[in-house]
Amino acid sequence: MFLIDLKGAYARILYDRFVKEEVPPLQTLMVPITLEFPKNEGDILKGHLEEVLGMGVDLRPFGDSAFIIDALSPEIEEGMVQGLLEEFIEVLDQSLAEKMRQKKLAFTLSSYARS
Repeated sequence: MFLIDLKGAYARILYDRFVKEEVPPLQTLMVPITLEFPKNEGDILKGHLEEVLGMGVDLRPFGDSAFIIDALSPEIEEGMVQGLLEEFIEVLDQSLAEKMRQKKLAFTLSSYARS
């Protein structure tokens, strides 16, 4: 008899997918999401827009520290985006090698994905 953690297995599949793919398929939102962050966090996001897009979140700056999200990977729930981006900011603020940063972002994303 085998016991399989389905949520863990699904998270691992997503992790592998996000590490390997350039830009995951995105679904355009009918109503874009507007989020605000403190200025220092907004600056971090502005400096890493391509990496965030590579993780399945299509966002663009909207003023000093606000962002509009136009599209998301189908695996990301709209209600989870704020927390996901806050964790992305924590990872992006660290001085990590690019490959390690990508792995940490993929791990964070896989833990926030729909199950």
